[in-house]
Amino acid sequence: MAASLLYILTWAPGVAAVASTPMGSNAWLGSCIMMPASGVYMWGWAVSILENAQEGVQWGNLFVNIFDGNKYTVGRCRLTLSNPRWNLALETEV
Repeated sequence: MAASLLYILTWAPGVAAVASTPMGSNAWLGSCIMMPASGVYMWGWAVSILENAQEGVQWGNLFVNIFDGNKYTVGRCRLTLSNPRWNLALETEV
């Protein structure tokens, strides 16, 4: 029971970030970094955006911004799920 509650508590910030800023924001990256369940949710959301565009996730668009004027990419979300420190390396590179 406690694990289910913990999962919901770490999932809710990702849902709130998508609901409040559907065109992406730093809240999207923050929820990927801070909460593992939110990161998985954000990964799925980003993949669904690319699937709806009939592109899908490919090596060529893994680190392409999915929104204009934003730094949110599918690859960045995936890397921050693996190791949040990689986001800092990507931030200095961009």
